[in-house]
Amino acid sequence: MLVLTRERNQTIVIDGRIRVTVIEIGRNKVRLGVKAPRNVAVHREEIQHRINAGEPDRKAAEFTGLDMSNLPRSAAEMLDGQPVEAAEATARWKWFGNVGHFICGQWCRFHLCTQVGPWLISTVGEYVHPRHGEGSETKEAKWLQNNWPGEDIGHKRKYETLVFVARTPCSTPQCGCGMPSLGDACEVDREGCNTAKEATANHYKYCREYAAKEKPCEEVEA
Repeated sequence: MLVLTRERNQTIVIDGRIRVTVIEIGRNKVRLGVKAPRNVAVHREEIQHRINAGEPDRKAAEFTGLDMSNLPRSAAEMLDGQPVEAAEATARWKWFGNVGHFICGQWCRFHLCTQVGPWLISTVGEYVHPRHGEGSETKEAKWLQNNWPGEDIGHKRKYETLVFVARTPCSTPQCGCGMPSLGDACEVDREGCNTAKEATANHYKYCREYAAKEKPCEEVEA
């Protein structure tokens, strides 16, 4: 076995036709991007074993070359098994654990917040006002169980995804999370829905869409 050392964004070339790029290095795994001719099948080893055993799994298949038009594209699949250019772009997205918007966001059990270039995409839902718990988290949880998925956070919607222009990152000593502020800016895009599945899909959809936009309109030079 040939053992090579590579750093993030560095590439290995195989037979002059196949390029393997290190996209992201985590604590216990490495994310790789593969460029290969369309006639070259690329699979994880465990998937290849299943194929060899005559048990192909369409959803587990990664891609053949760069032709991914025949594969499912759910939100959960966005960060894996994708062309290297898209993987490089998503590796630059910044994810935050805090709620990105909504005045009652601290009481939302569901929240996603991602900075994509100059944009901040925020999704919230499963809103449970503390009055339902009367000071008891157990009662709040019981109320949510009986009134799933919580209160409306807008007209006929339980979840919403909003897009903002990202402002100055948080740098306060007691926090320092780096999440951009919104200032007094209004959202530039939005979409509501009523299930967590739709909310997750909407969040990824807007992340992909706004990753393709270079600058907010207000920053585009005349």
